[in-house]
Amino acid sequence: MIKKLGTLLALALALHTGAQAQTIKLGVVNIDTGPFAVSGAYINDGAAFAVEQLNAKGGALGRKYELITQNHAGTPASAIAAASRLVEQQGVSFFTGLNPSGTSLAIASKMSGMNALFIDATAASDDL
Repeated sequence: MIKKLGTLLALALALHTGAQAQTIKLGVVNIDTGPFAVSGAYINDGAAFAVEQLNAKGGALGRKYELITQNHAGTPASAIAAASRLVEQQGVSFFTGLNPSGTSLAIASKMSGMNALFIDATAASDDL
């Protein structure tokens, strides 16, 4: 699992444009209210553990990873806003999270305008 994450992170690094940052910023966008809140917290904890493990092994290309989390209320509009904050304000080039199909579809519809990679393994829509 960590090897797969490392491969995805290397791809995210390749997508990153502009000046070299001190850290490689990774993001998690999750629902923090309602029935998905508990599962979202587990995703946040798992992502923090993965970043800790990757950094303990030296990071990537001599750079450490930094995890940035944006939670949202579970609506398509709040999911888009959270994803936009990660990319535009925080400089994240790769993000993931726990999102049902509706919010993942909303985020995916905006990805062409962002210089980032979004992977959500929980959404089940055939339109993704």
